[in-house]
Amino acid sequence: MVVIDSDAHVIETETVWDYLEPSEQRFRPVWREGRDGTLRGAGWLIDGQISSTGAGSVAATQEQLEEQSRRTGRELVTPAGAKELVDVPARLRHMDELGVDIQVCHSTLWIRAVANEPATDVALCRAWNRWMYDGYARSNGRLQWSCVLPFLSMPDTLDELKWAKEHGACAVFMRPVEGERLLHDPYFYPLYEAVSAANIAIAVHIGNSNREMVRLLSQRNGGAAFWTLRLANAGACHALLMSEVLDVFPTLRFGFLESGAGWVPHALIDLRSRLRRQGKETPANLLEQKRVYVACQSDDDVPYVLKWTGEHNLVSGTDYGHTDQSSELATFRLLKEECDISQDQWRRIAGDNPKALYALDVN
Repeated sequence: MVVIDSDAHVIETETVWDYLEPSEQRFRPVWREGRDGTLRGAGWLIDGQISSTGAGSVAATQEQLEEQSRRTGRELVTPAGAKELVDVPARLRHMDELGVDIQVCHSTLWIRAVANEPATDVALCRAWNRWMYDGYARSNGRLQWSCVLPFLSMPDTLDELKWAKEHGACAVFMRPVEGERLLHDPYFYPLYEAVSAANIAIAVHIGNSNREMVRLLSQRNGGAAFWTLRLANAGACHALLMSEVLDVFPTLRFGFLESGAGWVPHALIDLRSRLRRQGKETPANLLEQKRVYVACQSDDDVPYVLKWTGEHNLVSGTDYGHTDQSSELATFRLLKEECDISQDQWRRIAGDNPKALYALDVN
């Protein structure tokens, strides 16, 4: 069988911006170092603001990764140059060691807000997609990818989606909160129509591009990312299932990534109650019926979660290249050996389900 990592990452470096067109060089992000020898304030200067997402992953040395692995008891160390797509062969060899055949790669920088101006948004998305395509092309198809799109301009979004699909993208990267809009906003209907026609997925990675919301929920809270990113994913899935979107677009597939799956029972119980008040019943296989997939982690209560998701809509990922609480390079081994699920259930989570989510033609 083919083992598919549904949530792996690439780390943006200066090389990404070499893919900007000559006429777009004015949009080139500038890396700013942190203050006082720390990561405070470190990040990419874009449209006059610092986008700091992934600063820790950019700056982490191999020694720091090894120390963090020892401290957390999780496998986090990647070969030098692998996560930045500098050394694609090294990444493929590491995937072999991990027992992973295919990774679906997602952006790091775009987890939070990137650009403020439509022209900047268009230029940076174009550059990132061409950089990622180059890595994909050097991987013999083993590094699949989700494209980033300039949602500040829907016409440019649709143009870039067409290019990305023609160059191998298997998903569109979205955040549960897209600026001032949520996933079920009709603004995105032209995108969903085009994505349906292209037969690719919407990959809703934990994230939040509403700067004010992030600022508010980050006050006096060491676990701010739980509010701004993880819970945002759960809320976005709930709202999507309550909306008309999945009926209006009957072939559209959504995957909710890196937020674990422990929230699914709570969301579905609440959803069932709300729908009953409207005189509607919730089918037992709601996620399967609505083509919604959720990525579990090896520290989830997977047997319990399966009772709610069903066996055909749970996927998983390693969070390759990152070092947060979701990151575990040994995810698929742990799911197989320590999560008390059957071999058939593991095969679906590791292979059949992500193949269906991303419509991958692999065996």
